[in-house]
Amino acid sequence: MRIATLLYCLFIYCNCFSQDSNIDSLLSQLPGKQSKERINTLVHLSKGLRTKNIDSAKRFANEALQLSTKEKYVYGSLTVTNKLAAIHSINGQYDSAFILATNVLANPNATDEALRAESYGVIAASTWHMGKPDEAIMNYMRSADLFLKRKNMVDYGGALVGIGYVYQSQNKLNEAEKYIQLGLEAIKGADNNALNLSAAYHALANTYGMNNKLKEALHVDSLGLDVAMKNHIESNLSMFYDNMANCYMYAGDYNKATELFKKCIPLDTKFNNKRLLSDTYLNLGNLLLMQQKPDAAISFLDSSILLADAAGYKLGKQNSLMLLSDAYKAKGNDKKALEYLNKMIVVKDSLVNETREKKIVELQTLYETDKREKELLFQKEQISKQRYIMLGISVAFVMTVLLMYLLYRRRQLKQEAKLQAEIMKQQDISAQSVLEAEEKERKRIAGDLHDGVGQMMSAVKMNLSSLAAKITLTNTSDRLLLNKTILLVDESCKEVRSVSHNMMPNALLKSGLSFAVKEFIDKIDHNKLQVTLYTEGLQDRLGNAIETVLYRVIQETVNNVIKHANANCLDISLIKDADGISCTIEDNGKGFDIHEENTEGIGLKNIRTRINYLKGTVEWDSSLNKGTLVAIHVPM
Repeated sequence: MRIATLLYCLFIYCNCFSQDSNIDSLLSQLPGKQSKERINTLVHLSKGLRTKNIDSAKRFANEALQLSTKEKYVYGSLTVTNKLAAIHSINGQYDSAFILATNVLANPNATDEALRAESYGVIAASTWHMGKPDEAIMNYMRSADLFLKRKNMVDYGGALVGIGYVYQSQNKLNEAEKYIQLGLEAIKGADNNALNLSAAYHALANTYGMNNKLKEALHVDSLGLDVAMKNHIESNLSMFYDNMANCYMYAGDYNKATELFKKCIPLDTKFNNKRLLSDTYLNLGNLLLMQQKPDAAISFLDSSILLADAAGYKLGKQNSLMLLSDAYKAKGNDKKALEYLNKMIVVKDSLVNETREKKIVELQTLYETDKREKELLFQKEQISKQRYIMLGISVAFVMTVLLMYLLYRRRQLKQEAKLQAEIMKQQDISAQSVLEAEEKERKRIAGDLHDGVGQMMSAVKMNLSSLAAKITLTNTSDRLLLNKTILLVDESCKEVRSVSHNMMPNALLKSGLSFAVKEFIDKIDHNKLQVTLYTEGLQDRLGNAIETVLYRVIQETVNNVIKHANANCLDISLIKDADGISCTIEDNGKGFDIHEENTEGIGLKNIRTRINYLKGTVEWDSSLNKGTLVAIHVPM
């Protein structure tokens, strides 16, 4: 989840044009200052507090702006306007930050190179988050040139790091690393560099992380975190915690990742950046989904959506809705999953529509501006005027066609989703019918064998035994033949009972799954195959469908072991808990190559079909001469 990380990149760059001041000293001097001196002191206080207390920084900046206006102190007004633009950017108000910084550059009195460099930097950061990376790079370049001209290596390095961030967001990692390394070297060689050095370390760590160099990323993050802590740069702590949390998450250390993500929450709250808070809760929800904890994930994702709504952060809301759909799907609640998937589609369509509407407004504004200029300057050039009119009409026509196509595609996608859902429903019904018919037929055949053939065989045995008692056979071979016939009939009776019982075991009908499985494995010759059964949580009945399917699957798997595995040891585990029923069947036989083609025969396909019917999962883990493990999970 790189969204939050990239937001932090902008967040810190807006602070890269100034370093901490001695806050206590400035506060103590403030009461006795004259007008211009007081303005400058308020500006320094605003700069120093931006990374510690955003509300106080804004309060001092507004006071400085009011006093500058009253005193007609133009340079002071322009300086403090830049500071307010940076504060707006920290709060995620990129449109207003862009307007404030642009107004500074447009002022004819804004001739100071440092002032203009700072304005270009804020504009660059704002245009980046307004979806204009090329403009962002151009403005960062302008900012870097002006700082280098003034030999301000700290802020020059900060501008280069900003360029690296933009390339990073475009996944141009080689370019990103090049500019970040250049910026880092410039900052290291300068004094009073803590804030910019912290930002550069974060940028480099993030680039390593995106390249899956997690060890290098964590090392650089620890360097940056150390700088931020030693210099009390609270606004930068959250971005390092977030970066490190992502590294640990993708490295599989979920506990460490959770700990670090939760450290971000109070820091993001302090600076009232709801977009960052929304992304932090989104990351926590994703982390819990990776740990297969959908219930806990849902709580965090709900919070992420509320924060995204409060911040007008539709992209964050779209991502949270997508994960929320996945969470309900993991719980087996397909209805809720489809509901949130549809909500995500609505938000996604809204984003597309907003982009399209903004483009239309931009085109209309451009057309109207051009039209006015042509009316004032080229009144006689009617051909040129008509050309612009036709261009506007053509663009409107193209946009209309595009809108109609998007609406058509949206409707088509909805219909496809509905059709797919209905197909899945019919497949479930079909599978259920097949399995029910199969079990019904087994029960009928078992009854016919037991009550029909079994009874007749018993009668034959009884008649033969009675006949043997009544007649006397003098011939030894005749007596042996009669006795052998009686024994053969007896064995046939036992075989009919055994087949009938296997097809519909009484223990399964009367006592449940655990007793039925135990009775089944008790019939296995333990001299050839030693079977161990462990059960837990199966005191209550599970329902006929679940018990029957699981019994058939276990029966099929054990028969496969007996026929094919050449094993002498078999372990069966049946456990029911809050998540569902877990069953593992492990043997020490010859195994097989699961990657080899045509390894899945009819038996394995039957097992998969039955478990799919219960909305469960089944996996085989085996290799040659290493035995086989069958893992089954059925949600309740």
